[in-house]
Amino acid sequence: MKQFLIALFWLSSLLFSACKISQYNKLSYDKIVFLDSDAKPVLTSAKNQKYNTTIDVLKNHLSGILVSKLYGDSALRLVYVNEFGMKYFDMEFIGHKTILHYVFEPLNKKAIVSSLERNFRNMFLFPLYNHHAGKHSQKDSAHTYGFFDKKTKQYVNVNVNKEIYLQECFEGKKLHSKITYQYNKDLRKYNYIHCEQKGIIPFYFELTLIPDSNGN
Repeated sequence: MKQFLIALFWLSSLLFSACKISQYNKLSYDKIVFLDSDAKPVLTSAKNQKYNTTIDVLKNHLSGILVSKLYGDSALRLVYVNEFGMKYFDMEFIGHKTILHYVFEPLNKKAIVSSLERNFRNMFLFPLYNHHAGKHSQKDSAHTYGFFDKKTKQYVNVNVNKEIYLQECFEGKKLHSKITYQYNKDLRKYNYIHCEQKGIIPFYFELTLIPDSNGN
């Protein structure tokens, strides 16, 4: 009975994922270059952005402050420290290359580092800007942008105000991660990001923007 329930669970998961990607596959896309005029960027190169951040994987819970620094559209550096200043990781993305300046030893496992790298790239849409994409225009002037390579597909959903509210990432037909965004019109920034990595080992990321001293 237990084996039957496990098989039923995996079958339902596969069917759910196939249904999820089919809603994107049936859309027609125009070829474009994705620009910051298409969707308000999550990060800007003007100054550092800080987030109260939690990461949950299995029974492990990390909390602290994530500091992000964008250098033009070519490099992004992320440093994550806990409330006492102990560093969890320091990683830098340069295009599609990743430099690991430091990873806390308990986290320094290939699967964990790979998940951190991939999900933070996705959350911050790095380096999707100024790259080729597909654009589907909806009747209410909202848009869906698709980014495709041989193994993965990313779909970024943008509302009429050019604010990103949902991103879904697939490996083949399987939903890999779902990311939701909340945009604060007063701050003119995304003040909340939630990412859930699906699969056998799920990850949960929650980022809440810390306004700077000027309230921005």
